[in-house]
Amino acid sequence: MDDVFSTSVTMLGRSWAQLQHLSLIDVFPVINQLENCLLGPGMLLLELVLDAESFNRSRDIPTCFGGRVILDRFLDFLTAPTVCPQLTVLQLSPIRSTDGVLSTLLATRNRSLRRFTYSIIDGLPHEVDMDALNLLSSVTVPLI
Repeated sequence: MDDVFSTSVTMLGRSWAQLQHLSLIDVFPVINQLENCLLGPGMLLLELVLDAESFNRSRDIPTCFGGRVILDRFLDFLTAPTVCPQLTVLQLSPIRSTDGVLSTLLATRNRSLRRFTYSIIDGLPHEVDMDALNLLSSVTVPLI
């Protein structure tokens, strides 16, 4: 899928297309490529879905995909107000992050997000994140 995603991002950039909805289901894009897409054709994104959950249900994400699951770095990237400023729907599954990183993202996006769905893969208690999520009424919280 690397070549397909990379080629698609290149084509979108050259066509000056502006994405409003992007769903990547059971695809593990290289985070750098995804960030470039969100800074280019995806700047007007209203909805972003990154969902590898069905892949993950039957087995753990292989270690070779470790840099491709949703990690702290990508959550920090989404925290920037210039990245997809119109984003209203966000689905991230699964997330492997440090407690507090997700709550920082939610604090910066809480006024614009209408719906946020996620799952956490590491099974650790995310008390800071859970407190932040409890304050948002638009959040769906399916934990793995």
